[in-house]
Amino acid sequence: MVFKGTVSPESNLQAEARTQQHRLRVVVALAWALTTTLAILYVHTFVADIPYADEWEFVPVLVGSQPWLPALWAQHNEHRMPLPRAIYYSAFSVTFSFRANSYLQIILLAGLSLWLIRTATHWRGSVAWTDLFFPLALLHPGHWENWVMGYQVCFVLYAWGSIALAVTLLTLGPQLTTGRLALIGILTLSIAACGAFGLPLACTIGGWLAFEAIRLWRRKQRRLAFWAFIPVLLLIAYVWAYFRDYQRPAGHPPLCTEPVRLTATAGQVLAMGWGPAVTPLWPWAALTAMTLTGLALRRLLTSTVPSGVRTGVFAWLVGQLALTLVIGLGRAGFGDTMGLWPRYALLSWPLLGLAYLVAVRHHLRVVCQLLCLGMALTFPENLMQGLNHGAAILAYHQDLARDAHAGWSAQELVERHFPNSFNAGQMDRGRVAIPLLREAGIGIFRQNNVPIGETPSQGRDDG
Repeated sequence: MVFKGTVSPESNLQAEARTQQHRLRVVVALAWALTTTLAILYVHTFVADIPYADEWEFVPVLVGSQPWLPALWAQHNEHRMPLPRAIYYSAFSVTFSFRANSYLQIILLAGLSLWLIRTATHWRGSVAWTDLFFPLALLHPGHWENWVMGYQVCFVLYAWGSIALAVTLLTLGPQLTTGRLALIGILTLSIAACGAFGLPLACTIGGWLAFEAIRLWRRKQRRLAFWAFIPVLLLIAYVWAYFRDYQRPAGHPPLCTEPVRLTATAGQVLAMGWGPAVTPLWPWAALTAMTLTGLALRRLLTSTVPSGVRTGVFAWLVGQLALTLVIGLGRAGFGDTMGLWPRYALLSWPLLGLAYLVAVRHHLRVVCQLLCLGMALTFPENLMQGLNHGAAILAYHQDLARDAHAGWSAQELVERHFPNSFNAGQMDRGRVAIPLLREAGIGIFRQNNVPIGETPSQGRDDG
């Protein structure tokens, strides 16, 4: 019996729980805002308005001296990237800035992080401190190699598409619907359109859709079978067109068939999901990622979930792991550490993201805690590596901008600045691109442009 004017213990507990939830929401929201701000400031500080590495290839299209449409399908190394190229070219055509797609990456990653926080909160029924996992993983400056090159928006699109596909599969009901099948089909085709790295996951999900189409057809659910099979046919047509006039990239070594080297490179790529901070300990990082994913999926397989969830997530997992093997196949021949490039973090992170989401959905708090703590422990080193590389890149671009401002010719700029740098393989493209950028008045090559980091009153004494 509770007398008037008194507060029951249950009410006190509920009030305390609400207060704790409010504090957790504030902490997670502040962490998301701070990491997003940090990422934006990183691009603002370190990313110059100039092509970076492979971006020199696209300058003729960007300035309008070559047509857009053929370029959307043109092969770049092993890749055809119609979706990322359409976005990349569109963003540049609006802003005429090479920094636009770097900022776009941050917007997409911040949006992905916020969406996943809200998804985890909805599934759990409350926010948890472990949801810090998402901003710590997706917005640390260890992603510097992607952020300084706007064209790497292709990897951000893969991260978005693959994890959205995982969420869709995890929330399938006992009966498939046309809406869900259409969404899975759109996501699958979008992932395939991101580049060669999207094909493994797209093909395994395509195989799952074909399996579901046959199953639905046998159950006389012809309309659903039709919706499941349409994306499969479109994917087959896309893959056929992809390889129809495919050319092996010049200068690339043969595909690696040595099991040890291939597996090592694949393991390095897998480890990069934690960011470049784990480079010295990559075997342990890869093992930890696989162990936590295995624990989460073990709970999924033993839970009472629709069979479509199990088979769909299994197909997703096979496709994601196949991606690491495909990278090993194509990159192991370049050297023993090729899988440790920071750019691969956004390709391999979705595996950790899946482990976290499965753990939330099936109440494995320990897995969520370990994933979040792992990202928190690696964040400082990921931050320092990003800042160090950003400062070095900024200094390089400042030097190049001063010489461009002083009137050096394209030949002189290329010979002075491109060798022994990230632009080393772009010398011929640079000779073509710099006059085009000067004529178009873009970036650091604008007439009377002030060099990076200087005021109009400052100049350079070449003595």
